[in-house]
Amino acid sequence: MPRKRQLPKPRRTDRLAWAALALGDRLWLLMGIPCSARDPRSPLQMEDDVRESWALNREIAIAFHHQTFPGTMPGAWWRFDAPEPRDTTIDETVQLRRIGVVE
Repeated sequence: MPRKRQLPKPRRTDRLAWAALALGDRLWLLMGIPCSARDPRSPLQMEDDVRESWALNREIAIAFHHQTFPGTMPGAWWRFDAPEPRDTTIDETVQLRRIGVVE
């Protein structure tokens, strides 16, 4: 009798990749905060998941963000990669110039 072939389980990195993320999860990486559009079944439930997804998707998220909002950085960049916290009392581009991220 033939055995039923099982599909391989998706790897953790596959479900955290940009193409696999729902809109709400992409917005979380771009805005840096959870948004109401997130699916409760989202793979980004824990801080470690968000950090890992950011590490996998950093380049594409930054490129997408720069197309839409030139001279600024995605929220997850401020959350995980920035050399200092975001100073909301000044313009973001001014702060990025000061810390040497944009010219």
